[in-house]
Parts: sequence; structure tokens; C-alpha cells
Amino acid sequence: MTSAPLPSGEYARLLELSRYEILDTPAEAAFDRITRLAARVMDTPVAVINFVDQSRQWGKSACGLGDTTAPRQDSLCAWTILQTGPMVIENAWADPRFAHNPMVIGSYGFRLITV
Repeated sequence: MTSAPLPSGEYARLLELSRYEILDTPAEAAFDRITRLAARVMDTPVAVINFVDQSRQWGKSACGLGDTTAPRQDSLCAWTILQTGPMVIENAWADPRFAHNPMVIGSYGFRLITV
């Protein structure tokens, strides 16, 4: 499995993330409504709101999954923060960045990833 490189401006991104003071906060109904709405609009069984800090992906809200916290090196979202627009992976099994990721080969078996 290939780990995502650090994005340019990583230090500034982490400073902005810390200003939100959202990491490790309790579940909030507003975020849960957003994930349920996203799942319904996209007609998918899974929707999540994750944040990526220096060492992990932390799940604020998830619809269709349990805890989405993962080490950054296993994080699908670590690739997302490198993008400037939408990211669509139609076959994660065939993409070398994700083919050996626990979320792809594990019990979840993700194949299509859209962000």
C-alpha cells in the first residue's frame, strides 16, 4: 500500500484544523444529519465526515459505518486532501494507491470512492 505524500502547505493546513477545535469532540446531530443527507442524495450506503491531522484520520460523523478513525498511512482521506477538486476512484481494487488499503481489502470492501 502506498501512503499519501504530505500536501504542500501541510503546516498551515494543520494550524487551520486546530483552530476549529473539532478533533475528538462528541457526536453532534448537525453533522449526523449532513452525513445521512449525503448518503441519501448520493444513493450510497456510506457517508462520512473525517478530518486528517498529522497522524490519523478522525471521524466526526459516519452513516453506514462505525468508527472511521484510522492511522494516516491507512487513510483514504489522506489522498483526498491532496486534491483541489472532486476525487472519484471507480475501482479502488485496481488503483495502486488503494489496492492494499484495509478499507478496500478488509471487511468493508470499498470499491467506488467519491469525495
